[in-house]
Amino acid sequence: MSSSIGGANVASGNYIQGYTNNPANIGLYKLSLLQTNYVNSEFDTEGTLISDGFLGGVNWIVPITVYRGSLAFGAGINTESHFSSTANWDGIEYNESGFLKSKSIYFSVEFSEKLFIGSELKYYSGEDKMTEMEISTGDVHHYNPDFNGWGFVFGLLKKINNKFNFGMSIELPLKFKVKDKYSEWNMNDVTSEYSDIWNYDVIRPVVSHLGFSYNGKIINVFYETEFTNWKNLEFKSNEYYTSDIFEINTQIRDEFKTTRCHYIGVGFHPEKIPVNIYFGYQHLPVPFTDTYKSDKKESLSLGASYVIANNISIQGCYKLYKWEYENIPEQYEQLSFGVSLHY
Repeated sequence: MSSSIGGANVASGNYIQGYTNNPANIGLYKLSLLQTNYVNSEFDTEGTLISDGFLGGVNWIVPITVYRGSLAFGAGINTESHFSSTANWDGIEYNESGFLKSKSIYFSVEFSEKLFIGSELKYYSGEDKMTEMEISTGDVHHYNPDFNGWGFVFGLLKKINNKFNFGMSIELPLKFKVKDKYSEWNMNDVTSEYSDIWNYDVIRPVVSHLGFSYNGKIINVFYETEFTNWKNLEFKSNEYYTSDIFEINTQIRDEFKTTRCHYIGVGFHPEKIPVNIYFGYQHLPVPFTDTYKSDKKESLSLGASYVIANNISIQGCYKLYKWEYENIPEQYEQLSFGVSLHY
């Protein structure tokens, strides 16, 4: 249900069930949880549609009985990002598809009264397929990088009182090992194919999350801000010339910038009705300029959950991303369905 509240889950505690970006949240769980969801997506640019479906994630969370305080463990497989786009400009036809998934184990412990700390170990893996074709000449360039890396997250959650939570989490620098398989050919002469493999590392900078939640009887409010200094993105390789590496990293520092994303969510819980309704908004600045209108993307989400038995609930969420890329309106939609077992 994290998507339903716009991803504002760093201080959601146990009010939003399932996987979040703060492992300390599961310290508030009283029951075990097994949850899964499936996602259908659609990318739309100038009337051209690309549809896809994929497993959003499977997560298992188990609280452990201890003498004092709380202790909980979790494990999951989740789709972190899904790439899907197409475009046609200046005589070049462009297509892209790919994904980034993670496998993780995480835990939370009540360090002191109403103060929970947690950590998460994640293994990332994925691939991207990008094709550019010059329509007039038939020249095709195909990039197929696959990547993997280990990540670590540290989180903290403070339950200020029965209504307010404060949360923060830090994703430490993440080193992706990339194997980029490149090939080119001409549609009119398949014997002209050329291919090569480039190996390099990309180090993603620290990502910090900070937020709070208000948890009333009928209304919940969630807020989170995310800070990333993309100037600290770094390219490394033993196969490139030192001058090329220096030029790439200089370009990153010159063109990339710091981003501060904002996530807002609201939950509505009608009395005497086993239905919860959620709304979310995301303000997503991009780390570079002069490509997207106002250098940002935005998203809106609407979700609901329904308790069909004492320990089973179902969820649904619709999420819409909108932006203008090179003055062309584009949008990306997701429709997800999930089920949770509480025991």
